[in-house]
Amino acid sequence: MVAEDCVAGAEHPNVTAVKALMTAFTRQDRHAIESLIDPCCVWRVPGVNSIAGEYTGRPAVFRLFALLKRIMSCPASFDILDIEARGDLVISVQDAVIVIAGRMFRIKEQLTYRLRDGRVIEVEEYQFDQDEFDRIFAPEDGPIAALAETV
Repeated sequence: MVAEDCVAGAEHPNVTAVKALMTAFTRQDRHAIESLIDPCCVWRVPGVNSIAGEYTGRPAVFRLFALLKRIMSCPASFDILDIEARGDLVISVQDAVIVIAGRMFRIKEQLTYRLRDGRVIEVEEYQFDQDEFDRIFAPEDGPIAALAETV
């Protein structure tokens, strides 16, 4: 680890920002989320599913968040298993717990964040079980199929 990345006894400020973002998602605190997402943020969701794609700019990223809010029965919660900062990057391995159409799913994922001045400018998601993730978010036969017409 580079000395500039370490502050004795303190958490890296970018780790603090990512943890605050996860908390804001769970609380659905739009103001806090907006304060942590850069206006030019790019968010990439992998796979072949209803939410996959590249979302460029805060309005597009917030459309993704609005879609997820409509799909999920309640706010997601996150259990961060490991998190580390290196310069402007933060890598978080986490379990996301989501409920769709009354069914609970635990998704293990890795998110790589790039931050500038305490704000997220880029996110790349990686799903440990991409096939399951695609099945969960498949509009034609997954758990969200019943919601497809309202989303």
